[in-house]
Amino acid sequence: MNNSNSLIASKDDIESFLMNLMSIDSTTGKEWILGNLIKEFLEDEGFNVTIQPLPSETNRFNILATWSPYIPPGPRILFNTHLDTVPPYIPPTKNEENIYGRGANDAKGQIASQIFAIRKIIKEMPALASNLGLLFVVGEENRHDGMKVRYTEKNG
Repeated sequence: MNNSNSLIASKDDIESFLMNLMSIDSTTGKEWILGNLIKEFLEDEGFNVTIQPLPSETNRFNILATWSPYIPPGPRILFNTHLDTVPPYIPPTKNEENIYGRGANDAKGQIASQIFAIRKIIKEMPALASNLGLLFVVGEENRHDGMKVRYTEKNG
């Protein structure tokens, strides 16, 4: 793994993790940099990661991460949000109480919360681990590209 991944470096501090997520421009169409860093982070944490490229833009992809190897129909509990943000990119800032910038609420805050929550559940309730998954999709802010691909793959 690449130790320069800022997400790996901040894995024990959700505030730093969120600030690092928000420091990456992932406006719709530019999700691949964030996607690659999240993929690397989840693999480093021991997740089984499946990448689902968009057929028309293979540099854009959904991320499906499961604790156990993926076996259809997949996890019973799936945390889902999206990787993209609306333009323009606004870098993060914070004060003593709040974090501001593009994605603080929609949807990098959800990404951070979901990753930290699933890691806590896996640690504290390992019997649930095989039933858990994360699905991070692209293009939600515009045409819902990622969910359309995920739905098509799942339902033929």
